[in-house]
Amino acid sequence: MSAGEVLLGEAQRAIARQEAGVDGVRERAGRLLGAAAVIAGLFAVATQQTDDAQTRAKIGAFALFVVLALVVLIIEWPRTFEFERDITENIAHTAEWLKSDDPNSAEAMALAIADGLNQSNLQNDAKLKLLVRLYTFGIVLVLGQVLLWAIAVT
Repeated sequence: MSAGEVLLGEAQRAIARQEAGVDGVRERAGRLLGAAAVIAGLFAVATQQTDDAQTRAKIGAFALFVVLALVVLIIEWPRTFEFERDITENIAHTAEWLKSDDPNSAEAMALAIADGLNQSNLQNDAKLKLLVRLYTFGIVLVLGQVLLWAIAVT
């Protein structure tokens, strides 16, 4: 196995892991919103008569729920992640590589595709990190919501 083939395989695996990471964050964000909705429903039923502090806590909890819904919407919003590389520019060179008697032509093709996948990986990485930060912020919002609901109930 040539170095180009090894690099191409690694680049393909990195892209596959990244795609799974994006799917995982989006799935967990949906679950987080569902959990927050259940928490809001359970606590809202438990609060009957309230004083001013409890009313402010309820309003704050609902506000955090709305912010969480917006954060999850941002996470779920379609972005342009590149998990499959457009190889049209490589196809133009493929005919040259195949006609060439040079044994390094296949290696050059594999390296060119691996480089393209690596560029996609780098571009996707910043977007994935943003999704993870938003998800972490969502967790903080749910914790704040639980705290405010606890104040509203007591």
